[in-house]
Amino acid sequence: QAVLQSSLTISQRLNTNAGQSYTLLALGNVTRALEEREKNNSEKNATHAAIAYYQKAATLAPDGLTRSQAKLNQLSLL
Repeated sequence: QAVLQSSLTISQRLNTNAGQSYTLLALGNVTRALEEREKNNSEKNATHAAIAYYQKAATLAPDGLTRSQAKLNQLSLL
């Protein structure tokens, strides 16, 4: 997760929407996987974080496929 956060920071500095979107999608997936693994009191926080990553990934998506993937992943958590 730390590597992805670094990647997001770099993408933001370079102002590349594609890089940000791909990284946010990956962060959402990692956060979701951690949520499923832990299944404890922090579950709701992880879900909210994953949804936020997916929302931003969809907004910054450079193409329809990435946008759809982010939205589908978000919907699966609702």
